[in-house]
Amino acid sequence: MKESLLTRIQQRTALVAVVDLGYVGLPLRAEKLDAALLERQDLVLIATDHDAFDYALVLERAPLIVDTRGRFLQPAPNVVKA
Repeated sequence: MKESLLTRIQQRTALVAVVDLGYVGLPLRAEKLDAALLERQDLVLIATDHDAFDYALVLERAPLIVDTRGRFLQPAPNVVKA
């Protein structure tokens, strides 16, 4: 599922950065999750749920978050639940 989702996003000419603890698949280099990376993104898609990620940092620094895993329970102006 994850590989087909990334393939479909890339086919629409999106630039994709991957931050994942166990990412294997498309030839993408996994990025380090930090404030600078988050601030450079137009959108952060949460497609997997890892407790090791700093979701408070994601909420604070990402301009737009699409949360498909229900990580953000409280409403926030930059979070869209999907």
